[in-house]
Amino acid sequence: MSEAVLVVDDDPFIRRLITTTLEDVGQYELHEAANGTTIVMLTATHGDDVERRAEQAGADIFLTKPFSPLELLRIVAGLNGRA
Repeated sequence: MSEAVLVVDDDPFIRRLITTTLEDVGQYELHEAANGTTIVMLTATHGDDVERRAEQAGADIFLTKPFSPLELLRIVAGLNGRA
């Protein structure tokens, strides 16, 4: 059975980029949303204050855009106990 991943971003292009990256691996059941509770936060904004606010909002991991697709795959696999 595949692991479910919810991809949340307000930008549909970024959502599609992320789901395409994860689809290529073929082991995730992917779902998309324009908003929701963040676990892995991908943002173009960076800095200690932004990262601190992300953690306060419930983000477990903070990744700055542009991001490496390989890094995203490593993070998602780690969250699902595959790393």
